Amino acid sequence: MTRRVVFAAVCVCVVGVRAQLEGPVYHSPIVLVADTTGSRIYIMDETASLVTEVDTGTRKAIRTIPVPGRPTGAALNKSADRLYVTGDSPANSIFVIDLITGKVEFTLESGAGPTAPVLSADESLLYVSNRFDNNVSVIDLNEKRAVKQIPVVREPVTAALSPDGKLLVIGNQKPAGSATAPDFASVVSLVDAQTNSVSATVRLPDGGGSIRGVAISPDSRYAFVSHLLGRPHAPATQLEQGWLNANAFSVIDLEKKRRLNTMMLDQMGQGAGNPWGIAVSPDGNQLYVVLAGVHQLAAINLPPLLEKLRKLEVEPQEIPRMDTHPGLEKYPKLTSGNAYQPHGRPDTDLTFLESFMKRIPLKGRGPRSLVIRGRHAYLGMYFSGTLETLDLSNPKTESTVISMGPQPAETEARRGERLFHDAKLSFQGWQSCSTCHIDGRSDGFNWDLTNDGVGTTKNTKSFLFAWATPPVTWTGILPSIIECVPHELKTILFASPPKEDAAAIVAYIKSLQPIPSPYLEKGNKLSAAAQRGQLAFTKAGCIDCHKGHYMTSMQMRNVGTSTLADRTSAFDIPTLREVWRTAPYLHDGRAASLKDIFLKFDPRKIHGKSANLSPQELDDLVQYVLTL
Repeated sequence: MTRRVVFAAVCVCVVGVRAQLEGPVYHSPIVLVADTTGSRIYIMDETASLVTEVDTGTRKAIRTIPVPGRPTGAALNKSADRLYVTGDSPANSIFVIDLITGKVEFTLESGAGPTAPVLSADESLLYVSNRFDNNVSVIDLNEKRAVKQIPVVREPVTAALSPDGKLLVIGNQKPAGSATAPDFASVVSLVDAQTNSVSATVRLPDGGGSIRGVAISPDSRYAFVSHLLGRPHAPATQLEQGWLNANAFSVIDLEKKRRLNTMMLDQMGQGAGNPWGIAVSPDGNQLYVVLAGVHQLAAINLPPLLEKLRKLEVEPQEIPRMDTHPGLEKYPKLTSGNAYQPHGRPDTDLTFLESFMKRIPLKGRGPRSLVIRGRHAYLGMYFSGTLETLDLSNPKTESTVISMGPQPAETEARRGERLFHDAKLSFQGWQSCSTCHIDGRSDGFNWDLTNDGVGTTKNTKSFLFAWATPPVTWTGILPSIIECVPHELKTILFASPPKEDAAAIVAYIKSLQPIPSPYLEKGNKLSAAAQRGQLAFTKAGCIDCHKGHYMTSMQMRNVGTSTLADRTSAFDIPTLREVWRTAPYLHDGRAASLKDIFLKFDPRKIHGKSANLSPQELDDLVQYVLTL
């Protein structure tokens, strides 16, 4: 028995969000792959650690295959008899499943946070994005080992191979560098599949981040990337019309290896919170984007849109001034390529996609991954535990819901997780809590949240252990997580939910658990350098402020980093737990690395006693802190 496939759809999962706690086991589809005809859909069930096979003819789940770790991604071979499943906690491995026997045939080693596996055109190689190692493993499937590691930028989480087999497109979820840089944004890495090396790096517009999905046109000419488009310099009062967070996708010209343009999926008065999975129809006529936070599917008529984008590129047109737009007089004569003109530019004009796009409501909650087969779209509904099917040839036909099995009643933490990711909770659906707090952590950007006044931007803090390490904010304005959540719902999401909803979100935040640092040897041991660094940690006085289980004294401290824009010189001492994944550093994210804190941004030498350390001791200190 063989089944042919054209490609395997790959979507990013949420890694290390929540500990596997005792209690109800939910079905949470995170990634889907399908054979060519769509007669079989394979669903990666994150929280149940299962692969569920669905017969779309009978609309039933016909078997489940347990895997020894939470699945994060999958690739199906051409004969549809072998499935490669990446799994993170606790495995950090690739499980190779024989679909004839329904068992894990063997396991391959990977890096930290493996996801988004992609088979090469001849199926001799498997590419695996190691999210927390910031690289891509090239695994020789005959030798069953990695033969190369391709360095990328930061947190590669989604990938797709061009149909001609020549180019691997990698989406790096978070930006790297200093948050105060003028072009701080995530990037897309283009990997030459012949040489297995990065041939180009394509940057999103300033403020572009949280990449979730990548798809490539059938002619291998364009890549489409779903992501967020923030305006970090705007105060949080500017939520409406996308001036705080827009929900977008970018088009990358793979021949020229540069970004063609970026467009907002939002509409007037209707945000498209949290775009996730993305796919192109086999004929190349439609682009589909999952809008996870508002539980919709965006369908975009692709050929006329691309034609318009190409015309804008070749023949930029002057954009007429609009005297009613405040502050416009400060701009010079504008064209479609100038920054922050709201009319006529794809990345600022909410009417740009109006004639090309329709948004289809879904029945389930939390769609993330999708595959297109024939006239049908199949979507995994993360919080509903269902597979939803849409007949794309007849948009008036109701979707069909296929159950993956009994779904337990929500605990308070599970309900809070759902609300944390629900942009419907926000005014007009523009954003959710997870917009800025990816996996409950940080997105890396600075934001002007106005809780300590306008014009005082601060870097997003991780919510990990926020309940145990008050105060919550950099300036100590919000002393506890119980006060923080309802305040931020009101002032950032412009929502007034029942207090029970805020309490559920707090319960979810309390359930967040750290994952082991990739800088530990064998997952639990300090390297020789880190052991020396532990001694330097004490010598430099770091332990005076970063102490105890949570590595913080929970006090405010002046470390000489305040600016004229700040209204205080003392800031919260953050926990160092999981600091390896929360760059950039300091209250305004100016330090791209831990070493930069001491070498670039401590001129008065009052951030600990780093002046007492030799260069080697400072290197060792950094290695130790990165293991926490």
